[in-house]
Amino acid sequence: DFSFSFTPDKKLQVSILQTRVGRLAMPDTFVRSQLEKLRGALKARPPQKTKRASRPSSLLVGLSSSQLAAVLAAVIAAVDKEPISTELLWPVRKKRIRIEGIAIDDRQLILYVVPIDRATGG
Repeated sequence: DFSFSFTPDKKLQVSILQTRVGRLAMPDTFVRSQLEKLRGALKARPPQKTKRASRPSSLLVGLSSSQLAAVLAAVIAAVDKEPISTELLWPVRKKRIRIEGIAIDDRQLILYVVPIDRATGG
């Protein structure tokens, strides 16, 4: 279970609340050690170039699996660390967006985003 919150300077703070396998809670020390191993593996592995998925979901239209992996790697790297920027360059038509909200509902992660005007930054 993750917690997503926004700092006063509009950055995204990601924290682990609890980790479970089914209904069995995992020890916090084990989870944190595995998270550190995953961070190390992500840093050591260069991004892979892949073709775009043949059937992307409606939210992720135009993202290749490597672009999606890069986003996930950034979020994993931020868990219980420094907050990350909520502004992203969306690969489709190189549009800048800002994450305004996050919801997890019915096993789906939903990002609420708004476009950023290049001239004003908002």
